[in-house]
Amino acid sequence: MQLRSGSGTICRTVAAAALLAVTAGMALPLAPAGAEPARPPSGVWRVDGYGEVLTLDAGHLQEYEVTGVSCVKGVAAERAGGQGGTARYAGDGGFVFTVRSKGRPDRAAMHIDGSPGDRGLRRIDALPADCLRPAPSGPVAPAGWGAVRPGRAAGGWRLGGTYL
Repeated sequence: MQLRSGSGTICRTVAAAALLAVTAGMALPLAPAGAEPARPPSGVWRVDGYGEVLTLDAGHLQEYEVTGVSCVKGVAAERAGGQGGTARYAGDGGFVFTVRSKGRPDRAAMHIDGSPGDRGLRRIDALPADCLRPAPSGPVAPAGWGAVRPGRAAGGWRLGGTYL
């Protein structure tokens, strides 16, 4: 496109800048009017493939280890930062968790610092019933992961940056 004027270079530059501004405006999607900013996940979440359930509430993360016959409280963590749809939690023994929204209200992801990948989270309505009952006690009661492998609860026992 060439415009005629006393200074052809200036006109071409202005026309190119206007064309670029118009095409960039069409290419950049805008958030729908009234869209809410992304918030970090909250509520009760099942960790895909790990036998764990998380509660995220008021800046607190609580892990539960769930089996077919028991539910034992695991690692607890407090909110330590994050913005938008992401929250970071610092937990017992130096664990740092990052939980982020994934574009759907029933999906999220969790990353444990030092772990090679993310863990998928699916929202569930409530804690499993076993998690609402008082924990059993006695010599054969479920002890939870931290008692079986105290290194994890203490932030130790790592292999290549991954907790064992």
